[in-house]
Amino acid sequence: MSPDGHRGRRRELVAASARSSAPGPAGPGNGSPSPGVAEPWAHPVDGGERHRGHSSPRGAPRRCAVGSVLTRCTAAVPRAGTAGFAARRQNACTHSGSVPAGAPSPPDQGPVTRQRPQVLFSGGRAPRASAARSAGRRRASSPNIPLLVPRDRKVRPTSDGEVSACGWAGRARPTALLDDGCKHERGRVPLYRGLAVSLVLYQQQGRDTDMRACLAEMSVGQFTAVEGCLDKYFATNQTAEAFSAALRVDNQQMWTAWQQAELSEQSAAKDLLNIGACAQRAKARDIQFMGVSFTPAPAAGPRSEEQLTKLAGKIEELGAGLGRRGVYLGLHNDEALSRDGARELRFLLAHTTAQNVGLCADAAWLVRAGVDAPALLGEFKERLRTLHVRQMRGGVWLEDFGEGDIDYRPIDKVVRPLKQDVRVVWEPTYEAATKLTRRTVDDLKMSRQYLRRVFAL
Repeated sequence: MSPDGHRGRRRELVAASARSSAPGPAGPGNGSPSPGVAEPWAHPVDGGERHRGHSSPRGAPRRCAVGSVLTRCTAAVPRAGTAGFAARRQNACTHSGSVPAGAPSPPDQGPVTRQRPQVLFSGGRAPRASAARSAGRRRASSPNIPLLVPRDRKVRPTSDGEVSACGWAGRARPTALLDDGCKHERGRVPLYRGLAVSLVLYQQQGRDTDMRACLAEMSVGQFTAVEGCLDKYFATNQTAEAFSAALRVDNQQMWTAWQQAELSEQSAAKDLLNIGACAQRAKARDIQFMGVSFTPAPAAGPRSEEQLTKLAGKIEELGAGLGRRGVYLGLHNDEALSRDGARELRFLLAHTTAQNVGLCADAAWLVRAGVDAPALLGEFKERLRTLHVRQMRGGVWLEDFGEGDIDYRPIDKVVRPLKQDVRVVWEPTYEAATKLTRRTVDDLKMSRQYLRRVFAL
């Protein structure tokens, strides 16, 4: 028989089963329901709620033996054309909705209980078990969809219709566990709460004057958050409002900002006041701002312990002041703090409190300085707030983020089980030997795909 003949025979069987289940005359008066008789416990013929897109081939709703619209099926049903197809389908149906109060139960079935909803199959074919998982993975492939939050974390809706977990905001769409090829404990998923790209990418190209075009290009590259210089974009109320308006046009956010200051005895008071004022302007804007990545200005040479002790006191004071404004401080390690096994970075973290000073780890500078980055992150993992990443090949920074000399998978294994929110910032850096072979928007797209694959973002 040809395929058209099979489909025609299938439609005939479905139509015949629908006619056989239509309402008919009442059965014998023995108290038992007859096929086609709507008893008090059964739903009205047209009152059932059908699953969208599932009906008989001719548009008529499917009905069970008691006349209710067949909305769900809890048993595997053989394909059309096999023996017992119509009877098996009728016997496997359930009723949706609430049971009227005081209504008698069927004498031969007992009380009617609600069962777990199942998706109604179409044409006698049961749905595949992996259909829901596949759909969830497709939904989770969008960068705007948040990761599934563990059960022990509080999720609250925000005013703009998004979902927030410990301060992080993402699109309020159905969430699913990403298929990143990693095995997770039950109820545990990656706790990265965002991915941003640094605006230093456009500052090195001299294109940061047209911020509207830069942000639009980032949106095309599937990045929804940026990190910029604090005292550049929030120096005054006018610049802060102009930059925030540009972010809102492309629905971009700015969770953290980078800031460098000397914090010497002569300039410490001025630096603390300036950074605090800029952070307050950023916090007042609707850009989800919450942290400052601070880097001490490089000294002429290695700092002594006395110099580091004074610097640690100023950083502690800066972190306390930002904390009163609702902004956290993360100590960012540059090339100077990463030298000699990250001696200065370890000293500053050891002489400051975790309450006021966190860690903004630049994994690329650590690896380039010969530091075991996974070990250092594991040592200060409770203080990690932001992770800066970039890639190099042959000791030269690359224009995009992909495969290279730095393997971020061991770093990901350290950061993934942490309970606090950790944001990843791709901070591309150009140097004289860096080869630029593609457009910036192409670099953004390729880097976004690799970041999603490595960090499940």
